[in-house]
Amino acid sequence: MRTLLTTSLLSLAILSLGVAGCDSEESTNPIDETPEFDGEPGQEPSAGVEYAEGPYGTEIGSTIPNFRFTGFVNSMEDASSAAFIQMADFYNPTGDGVYPEGSPYGAGNPKPTMLMMIVSAGWCSPCRQEAEFLLPDHYADYAPRGGQFLTNLAEGTDYETAEFTDLVSWTSHFDTPWPSVIDPRLKLGDVMEMMAFPGNMVVDTRTMTVVASIAGVADPGGFFEGSVECGAGGECGLNTVCNPYNWCTDRGSAEFYETIESLLDPE
Repeated sequence: MRTLLTTSLLSLAILSLGVAGCDSEESTNPIDETPEFDGEPGQEPSAGVEYAEGPYGTEIGSTIPNFRFTGFVNSMEDASSAAFIQMADFYNPTGDGVYPEGSPYGAGNPKPTMLMMIVSAGWCSPCRQEAEFLLPDHYADYAPRGGQFLTNLAEGTDYETAEFTDLVSWTSHFDTPWPSVIDPRLKLGDVMEMMAFPGNMVVDTRTMTVVASIAGVADPGGFFEGSVECGAGGECGLNTVCNPYNWCTDRGSAEFYETIESLLDPE
C-alpha cells in the first residue's frame, strides 16, 4: 500500500512537471483569467466555505475551528490517494443536509448530526484497543443514525508527530471506514495537553460546538471499565451509574454516551 501511494504521488509530481514544461499557443496562464482592475484600491475576499460562527476553541461550549487536515475519507474504499478534510465537511446547520454532487463523501448521502473526534497515537496501547475492539461496533451503530467519526493520528509509534506513512500503517491494520487524518501542525495539540491518549471529543454538527470530551477510552461494560450490568431498577455501585447500554460505568463515560445518543436518531 505504501508503494502504491508513493508511486501515485510520484506519478502526479512527474505529470505536474511535464505540464509545467509544456509550451503551446493554446496554453493560458490562470492569472490572465482574473477580473480586470476596476479602479478600486481593494477587493473583498471570496466567501469561502459555509461554517459556524464563533467563539472558536476546543473546550466544551466553543465552536471548533474549521481545521483542515490531510488523510483518507474512507481508507477501506480508497487508501491510494490522500484528500484534504476540513471540519466544514461535517457542518450540518439544518440537521438534514446532504452532500452535493462531486463530494468524496458520496453525492446525496446525509451529513452527520454527531461527529466524534478520536485523537490517537501509534504507540498508545489503549488507542489500539479502542480502534480494534470498540470503535467499529460503535460506528456500525451510530453511522445509520447520523453519526460520523474522525480519527486524528497525532503521533506515530516513535512518539514523534505522525507522518502520512504512519496513517497508512494505522488504517492498514485497523478497519477505518470513516475519515482519518494526521495533524502535523498539532492543531489539536492544546487538547492533548489536557487529555490522555486517546482523547475523544463530541461535536454537535448543527453548530460545530464541542459538547463532550473524555480522556482515555470510554468503554461501557468493556475491557476498560469492567462488565457489570445494571440492576433491575438501574442500580449500580459507588461512583458508577447505569448508562444507555444497561452497563454500570463511571459517571464521566455515562454522560459522554448520553450526549452522543442525544445527537443521534433514535434506534
